Amino acid sequence: MKQKGAPPSLGYLEIMKINRDLLKHPNLVPFYGCFILYYILYRPFVDYPPLTLMAVLFKCLPIWSLVYYIKATTQGPQWYRKPFLPDDYYCQNIIVGLLCSSVGDALLLSRVTLFIFGLLAFAVAHVFYNIAMGPAPLQTKNRDLYILGGMVCFLVIQEGIDSFIMKGLVLMYISLIFSVGWRATSRYQYYKTDALLYGSIGGLIFIFSDLIIAVDKWRFGIPASQFLVMTSYYTGQLGIALSCTPPK
Repeated sequence: MKQKGAPPSLGYLEIMKINRDLLKHPNLVPFYGCFILYYILYRPFVDYPPLTLMAVLFKCLPIWSLVYYIKATTQGPQWYRKPFLPDDYYCQNIIVGLLCSSVGDALLLSRVTLFIFGLLAFAVAHVFYNIAMGPAPLQTKNRDLYILGGMVCFLVIQEGIDSFIMKGLVLMYISLIFSVGWRATSRYQYYKTDALLYGSIGGLIFIFSDLIIAVDKWRFGIPASQFLVMTSYYTGQLGIALSCTPPK
């Protein structure tokens, strides 16, 4: 990616001019259906879902339906007859990232026993998101803002963590999610497409979702945290998946 200088930060006016037609794409119907079904069956606004295989299935279905969206949108009506991963390098890595995220979803149903394994699964997902988005211009305001934001978040969160190993894992994870946010924003500002605007917003919302988890776990309890986490998480993943939408 060649550098065109330091673009302005992603701002309110750019978010407001977003093309909402992408949200009406017919290939998103399974995602909306699975999203609503999960909320009806497991009511995350009330409590955490039970540790059952059915809960794992319904929690992962919205993410798998986003994989379907990418395949059906990029490979056409005969997507099921084509290779599992699309030809496009960006979409390949986003799909793998989504699948790794679904593994993290399953593991994090056990919020204590398998928490570290779930965190690692999501870390791998963000590695693939970083690979998909590729290099970004180094000398940008966005980079400095994301570095500062990541440092502040880690310093606040680490005070509640007793284990040095866990502090190291959290530092690694924060670095990854803020790197995805920075790269997604820079990618949008370079190419200026509606799909990539959704990707940049999705990256920011994903950061918000993970910070709710961290604050609720290590600093202080947040009312309706599970509802806030899952709503922002699915929304963030939706934005990232929409970034794969090919231009018309």
